[in-house]
Amino acid sequence: MMETLLAEYRGLEQQKKDRIYTMDMDPAIKLQSKALIELDAKRVALRQSIVELEMEFDITKILTRQDEIKEAMIKEWPVEGKTFKSDLATVTLRTTKSLIIDSIKTVAEVLVKNDKAGDCIATFKLTELGKLATAGLLKDVVHYDEKQSVTIKLNEEEASE
Repeated sequence: MMETLLAEYRGLEQQKKDRIYTMDMDPAIKLQSKALIELDAKRVALRQSIVELEMEFDITKILTRQDEIKEAMIKEWPVEGKTFKSDLATVTLRTTKSLIIDSIKTVAEVLVKNDKAGDCIATFKLTELGKLATAGLLKDVVHYDEKQSVTIKLNEEEASE
């Protein structure tokens, strides 16, 4: 039985090789493959052209400078609140705090000890974990990573007549 199956397998392998060779020699497939290679070359050339145009218009420099301005706004934030309004725009300061766990084992032990494992792990309620951190139960095993960003909504310029 095995010899019969192996003989059939070998015959199919040879048929596969023959058909792949025939397919590779087919003029229609050769023509389509050549067209695909030419299209890829055109796509690469078009992408390069777009990059060159972007560089010509200095869009990257503008975006970089806008990011620098936002960073300067964060450093020099002039008001107590989160919003700064002017005739030009409304700027909102956002602070994102991420709780970083330094010792998973210790956090798990504290959660189990305080009967909070179900609240914090099973249901993945990170606010509960944050409350435990704020209460000081997780000191030295978690810390906050704080990032600030600003969003700017420019006021529409009045139409000049």
